[in-house]
Amino acid sequence: MKQTVTAGVMVPHPPIILPNIGRGEGKKIQDIADACQHAADAVVASQPDTILIVSPHAPSYFDYIQISDGPSGSGSMAQFRDPMDTFEIPYDRELIRETARICEEAGIPAGTLGQQDGSLDHGTMVPLYFLEEALKRAPGSTKQPQFVRIGIGGPNSRMHYRVGQAFAQAAQTLAKRSPLWDPATCPTARRKTPAMGSSPKDRPMMP
Repeated sequence: MKQTVTAGVMVPHPPIILPNIGRGEGKKIQDIADACQHAADAVVASQPDTILIVSPHAPSYFDYIQISDGPSGSGSMAQFRDPMDTFEIPYDRELIRETARICEEAGIPAGTLGQQDGSLDHGTMVPLYFLEEALKRAPGSTKQPQFVRIGIGGPNSRMHYRVGQAFAQAAQTLAKRSPLWDPATCPTARRKTPAMGSSPKDRPMMP
């Protein structure tokens, strides 16, 4: 099957939107929570192979765009006094490696170099909450997607555009469908398709 990008979603990611953190205060932004859930339902309904999440809180470098690597990523919202909400997602290492290869050959400053500790940030986990809720309600035949997580960094926005093109090329090569979910700043890719070892000394991390 030819790869297509099945959806593109940008959402806010305030921790208070999760019930265990908001504890009633979340009702003040219930319309935003409803919109996030609607978006997640649409992404899951598109039966994605892989979901790309771009988080402003993932590891970032001034001159490099990191793609999280490893078998999986995990984390909890304990820093927001919510140890109950925990998340673990499998990474699509095939898509990650093919994208990194394309970036290297094209001279795009992006890939899997740098610090890779496997932990997830809240800019990733808040959207995951709604995606998991959508998956719970989905029909039993719904596939469980893999994930790709990207940090926001690099010299300019054009580099992010080029990385997006590299992901699209990689997904097409691998016949994947993917949606792009952007926790606003959260993109989604479907692989049928709806960060980095120790940080290099010459690559300063963004604050």
